[in-house]
Amino acid sequence: MLNLLRYPDVVSMLNGFFGLSAILVLVFDFSLPVQLKFHIAFTLILLGLLADGLDGIIARRFGKGELGDYFEAMSDMTTMGIAPSVFLAIRMMSTPDSSQILLVLFWLILIIYLCCAFIRLASFHPLKNKQVFLGLPASAATIFVLSISFLTSIQLFVFVSVLLAAFFMVLPISFPKPSNSMNAITVIIIVLTILFGFFVSFMYIALLVSVLIYMFAGHIYLYFFKESGQTLKKK
Repeated sequence: MLNLLRYPDVVSMLNGFFGLSAILVLVFDFSLPVQLKFHIAFTLILLGLLADGLDGIIARRFGKGELGDYFEAMSDMTTMGIAPSVFLAIRMMSTPDSSQILLVLFWLILIIYLCCAFIRLASFHPLKNKQVFLGLPASAATIFVLSISFLTSIQLFVFVSVLLAAFFMVLPISFPKPSNSMNAITVIIIVLTILFGFFVSFMYIALLVSVLIYMFAGHIYLYFFKESGQTLKKK
């Protein structure tokens, strides 16, 4: 079995390791300040997202093995499905004014979110398109919901945001594939958030703004891109 492993598979496993580590930090009592505990978990999830991007780069360089798609799917489900759901659940339970009714409601919302994340990730390769993503990428949804949970304690706002991200992942909505320069900017923002987010809350705002621009301005970009492409074809 070990002979089937390739370099990208190791990076994919690293992605899953970061996701699992985030869950363990959240679940076990390490006697850490609450805000620091959530920052560490968020940092580990962000590192998993970076590893997810890195395994694609390595796969293009060295080639993908027979197990590549399976490793990627399982790791992504850990880091972008289970870990964010655990993060949001514990974040909600740590809110002092959370009633039992609200917790049950949020539990149901998280089940919807988790199912949508699994559907999105499982259908990534069958619905793969060279030009666009069909449905909101799970990585963008993860950044969106976790950033909002960090920046506000208004429960209704968090509930709506999680449902919005869930439905965006499975609805047949096209999102543009970021260019290399956009990916580089995103990586810089993620790295700065990892390094300074605990001390400078503005980094979480920058992270949220970047994903909001992608989510909502992406459609405008695709509209004009298609229009310009059709104009060129007519000429």
